[in-house]
Amino acid sequence: MTRLTEYEQAIRLWDMEEVKDLLARRAYYISGDRRRELDDLWVQDYYHRKTASYGSNWGFYVGFDQISEFFSVEKDAYAPGTGDACHHTLSTGHVQVAADGNTARALFYDISLDARAQGDSYVNLGPVAVDCVKENGQWKIWHLFCGYDHCLPLCGDYSAVPVVRNEAEHPYRAQFGSPTISMKTYDPDFGWSQEFVTPPMPYQTFNALRSYGPEGHPRYQEVAV
Repeated sequence: MTRLTEYEQAIRLWDMEEVKDLLARRAYYISGDRRRELDDLWVQDYYHRKTASYGSNWGFYVGFDQISEFFSVEKDAYAPGTGDACHHTLSTGHVQVAADGNTARALFYDISLDARAQGDSYVNLGPVAVDCVKENGQWKIWHLFCGYDHCLPLCGDYSAVPVVRNEAEHPYRAQFGSPTISMKTYDPDFGWSQEFVTPPMPYQTFNALRSYGPEGHPRYQEVAV
């Protein structure tokens, strides 16, 4: 890859910090301001909205309208209420900005608490992978994947959690609803599923087949309509 000038290196470092800030703001919005997340942090361009995606262990919501509906209907049903606590912290952020400067790929790790005054409470651990694109000089979320490695009952017996959990019994399976593309994207039963959520590598320009969106998943062609 061509050696960068000092000015180009400064721009690259600035872009990396902007991407980290973008995801940090989203971590705060998760606690109950989903509308602000969509309005402020996600893509606005027509093509980008059409191809935007939000994924988890059970598939992908594709298209901004589908993502928005999921957040407003499915997520609102589980939004924190009085006496609840929902906190997300992102760690070990690794960002790669494309050589052309138009997109960026990043991988973080989420250690979160979902504590409920009524019902079950969990400590959650899992990867957060994102493709960002620059629109009018501002970085925006384009494809976002939030996986679950573990959902540990708060103050529960970790040894009682089954090594292999039936998909239907996962605490957040019902919450994820009916995604646009339904597929098992991420299997944490025996460690990380490295076939999809891999650390970003240096790259020249965006390629959907190497993204964190559905087309970047190695099983996408098996389920694509």
